[in-house]
Amino acid sequence: MILKTKITLALALMVSPVMSSFATTFTKEFERSDGIHKVKIDIYEESNADTKNSKITASEYVKDKKVWSLVDYVNKCPLDINMALIKDSFEIKKINGSFDAVLFSYTIGCVGGLDPVTVKYFAYENGMKHSLRGEERMVTPDGVIDDNVKPVPDANLKNNVLLFKYMTSNWNKASTVILE
Repeated sequence: MILKTKITLALALMVSPVMSSFATTFTKEFERSDGIHKVKIDIYEESNADTKNSKITASEYVKDKKVWSLVDYVNKCPLDINMALIKDSFEIKKINGSFDAVLFSYTIGCVGGLDPVTVKYFAYENGMKHSLRGEERMVTPDGVIDDNVKPVPDANLKNNVLLFKYMTSNWNKASTVILE
């Protein structure tokens, strides 16, 4: 009976795909006249035998009312997923003087090595999304790997002069990776 159980368990392990997952959460709070605003960013990754999936969600709530939300995915990636919040990019800042802007940037891509991936830099100001999108710039001991492509702002960002200047001045910090 013990031998049969071991054989059944061994067959189940060989037939079942290997699954693993992990999640990372980042949070910030700030106070405005309408209450305490809570911002949460979650990055979730899972791997099975052949592919990987990753999802980022971000949202702002005040008094259990959703102000805005964002969801982005990389699905069925047979290689490696590069999805990470960029260090020090998650901030709450008054750019235009009246409303607090929530800013954050992250990398997203399915890559097979040290390839530059997409960088998305977002600002939410009073619930309105502003974005700057481009590609990662990699600095190696042998030089810089990039295609010198300028980031592309959306229409909301183009029309918000102060926020546009702030985000473009931070673009190099948000998009540069130094490899040693």
